[in-house]
Amino acid sequence: MIVLKKLKIGRVANEVFDEKMAIVRSIDNENVASLRGYFFAEDGVWGLYDYFSQGSVSVMLHGKRGGNRVHLDWETLIRIAIGAARGLA
Repeated sequence: MIVLKKLKIGRVANEVFDEKMAIVRSIDNENVASLRGYFFAEDGVWGLYDYFSQGSVSVMLHGKRGGNRVHLDWETLIRIAIGAARGLA
């Protein structure tokens, strides 16, 4: 399964955009959904990402409220923070 996400890119030359997408595609981190590809459509640029059944890390940290919310323990939160730091490094 994959997820389609509309990308917010602003104005940028095609070759610069392709270079940036190559960098994004090269990211290999357990907390980052892999970009599998992208395409240009009349309504914008769309990215194809791996699907995660629990949703994005952002949704887990800040999203759903109430009974359906995914509860993360401290060990998981710390693992996510360390993984994000490694990804940035």
